Amino acid sequence: MDEQVTESQETTSEQVADQTVETTASEATTETAQPSFADSLSEANRSHASAAKFKDVDSLFKSYIEMEGMIGKKGIILPNTEDEADVARYNAEMGVPDSADKYELDAPDQWAQDMKYDQSIMKNIAHAASLTPAQAKIVEQGYLADAKNNAMQQAAARKEAIGKAEQESRSKEGEKYEENSLLADRTADNFSDGDEEFAKELKEAMRTTPKLRAQFARIGSQFAEHRIGDFEVTQYAMSSESAQAEMTEMLSSDKVTSPYWSNKDPVAHKAAVDRMDVLEKMVRSRR
Repeated sequence: MDEQVTESQETTSEQVADQTVETTASEATTETAQPSFADSLSEANRSHASAAKFKDVDSLFKSYIEMEGMIGKKGIILPNTEDEADVARYNAEMGVPDSADKYELDAPDQWAQDMKYDQSIMKNIAHAASLTPAQAKIVEQGYLADAKNNAMQQAAARKEAIGKAEQESRSKEGEKYEENSLLADRTADNFSDGDEEFAKELKEAMRTTPKLRAQFARIGSQFAEHRIGDFEVTQYAMSSESAQAEMTEMLSSDKVTSPYWSNKDPVAHKAAVDRMDVLEKMVRSRR
């Protein structure tokens, strides 16, 4: 009887083993038979290079979420740059104004106003470049900061050049420096023929070019002694009364806009202060 039980157990074990093998094989066959993610795509999509990047629907969905985050919450689609209507659609969705005058930029500061900064030009550039209002503000702020920094550097360089030119002229002319400066200025006024802007440009050039200033002083001296061309003999040395009158005018000028009182323009302020020194010396020397 024991032999029969043992024989029965062996038969049962073999049957279970056979069933297990069949089940495993069946499952393997079923798994092998399941189509891959690529197989589920149409032939056109399956042949696309991007299809190889995704092994299942989950990886595809994850990629879509990441792409959506990069594009933005609005899901704005990049435009076809050759289609004006599509570009207009994209600009509108991005918040680009439909005309340059609708940009609301920060009001120019006092420096920009003094420099005659034209904000409408910046608005036109921003609109032509399809900038958003925020981008336009950043561009303008960067431009003005750079322009202001360059202007300050140029002013500093000019101030240094004027100082060197004055030092050179004083070392050569000594006590005659003040009188020669006045003579050169008067000659510039005479040559400008009433054009104040031209006279100012000549005087500014003389302040940084000692040779030019000396030449104008020599011409002025010749005017005082001889007749040159159609010019009448003219004495350009200023009287103490005229010097005092000019000093009074400068002292009574507006304290906000006058270059003598205001340091808004450092170069013009220094020129006015230097001019006051010249006038004071002329008044004292003629008493």
